[in-house]
Amino acid sequence: MRLTARAAVVALPLLSGCTLIQPASLEFYSDMNESDVRMAAAAMQAGLENRPDGDAERWTNPQTGLSGAIQPIKTYVSDQGYFCRSYREEIALPEGVHDATLNDACRNDDGVWVWQTT
Repeated sequence: MRLTARAAVVALPLLSGCTLIQPASLEFYSDMNESDVRMAAAAMQAGLENRPDGDAERWTNPQTGLSGAIQPIKTYVSDQGYFCRSYREEIALPEGVHDATLNDACRNDDGVWVWQTT
């Protein structure tokens, strides 16, 4: 069985690979430019692949002032046999406004972490 990306977001489908992340907030992601979204997607992939539970992968875009973090919380194997992780995603706007959400992602057959719907 092959996992597929399932994020329904206005801003994200414009970029390849960006549908691999579930937005912490549609409002925050709609205000992000392409480089912000790329950095967030790269942080998700790196954080879920390389960071131990509790250790955050952070990103900052000096051009826009946006930043964020992906913090794996729990690693597990799905019923279908895929490696999965629960994680906390945080997005921070330059004005100091923060938003965070809890998500799950599983590594697909190509080794890419894909956000999972509940």
